[in-house]
Amino acid sequence: MLTLIRQSTGQPLFSSNSIYGILDLLLINWANDQGFRLSFDQSTGTITVNGVIYLLEWHDLTGNQRGEVIIDE
Repeated sequence: MLTLIRQSTGQPLFSSNSIYGILDLLLINWANDQGFRLSFDQSTGTITVNGVIYLLEWHDLTGNQRGEVIIDE
């Protein structure tokens, strides 16, 4: 799971299962702004939207997603 976090405040903005979900939410919210600019820096894990820097944080969701208990025999 990816979480988009505003760098200046540390405040999470939203989460998605993919980078495409994050980009969709950014475009839905800000693409109509005059002078809209978006850049992605994969090496630093940041997205800059209209001059505001956001961090991408990965949360591993592996394991028992439905709460099953695995008993080793």
